Amino acid sequence: QNEVALEEYRRVASLRDSGVASQAQLDRARLARDEASALLRSAMARMAVAHKRLNDTTILAPVAGTVDQLPFDPGERVAAGSVVAVLLADGEPWVRVWVPERAVARVHPGTPATIQIDGIPNVLHGHLLDLGREASFTPHYALTERERMHLVYQGRVEIDDAPLELRPGAPAEVRIALPPLATAEPAR
Repeated sequence: QNEVALEEYRRVASLRDSGVASQAQLDRARLARDEASALLRSAMARMAVAHKRLNDTTILAPVAGTVDQLPFDPGERVAAGSVVAVLLADGEPWVRVWVPERAVARVHPGTPATIQIDGIPNVLHGHLLDLGREASFTPHYALTERERMHLVYQGRVEIDDAPLELRPGAPAEVRIALPPLATAEPAR
């Protein structure tokens, strides 16, 4: 509509210059052009508001995966900061581990590990994926046979041969293969 009004204004202005159209016709064409331009700006502003509302209500996943849980039903009010979806990331599954301080110097990403999960009869194999740089105290839920009050480093062990029936959140016992300690040669 804006283009039509602009073209009509140009046509009437040309006719007015030739003396064929009256000043009133030119004024009506100018008014129609200005109205069409205002309607276009208004429509563009409404479209920008609609795009902002859409962007404010659209959730994009940070990784590719499958939706596992939707804690809220459509139409429910969600408090700020609430989890609205639980996503299972594509790729190999991993297990959160805590490496004791005394072993940190002997492990690195790629160090082999074995994983035993209740309900899965065979031992699974994996490797240390990463290890945190800052120590923390052993979490109370990380039940191990060793003392629980020493510093540990959080890491992840990727499971290389995970079976299809493996479910997220299953407790696991992980053993990271530590290389032997280097022994100092006696001085001669």
